[in-house]
Amino acid sequence: MDFRNKERDIILCILFSIFSLGIYTVYWVYKMTEEANALSDYEYGCAGGKLVIVYSLITLGFYLCYWAFKMGDRLYLARAKRGVSYGRSNGIIYMLLSLVQLDFINFIFMQHELNKLAMSCSN
Repeated sequence: MDFRNKERDIILCILFSIFSLGIYTVYWVYKMTEEANALSDYEYGCAGGKLVIVYSLITLGFYLCYWAFKMGDRLYLARAKRGVSYGRSNGIIYMLLSLVQLDFINFIFMQHELNKLAMSCSN
């Protein structure tokens, strides 16, 4: 599947999340999930953006720890498929940050990865 994700300004995403009192963050998680799934060709049988939001609400946010781990794998796979693979999967780091309630840092790192992939896809 040829998918071109949109490069997002991370500072604007942070500001929108703050000023919307977290509502934009839900949309941001949805979009990052959909883009990572499409870029990794849905190989890990992962939940879509809507299901991530629903599961997170049902589990009172605990699902985000698992989601963060899987996003690390999906982003690594997406990099590998485009020949920009470096290092390892960041899934463990993302999960640990999520466990200590630093999900917002995860979102910044994940968006940075997606922005790099967007630049590599456009070249």
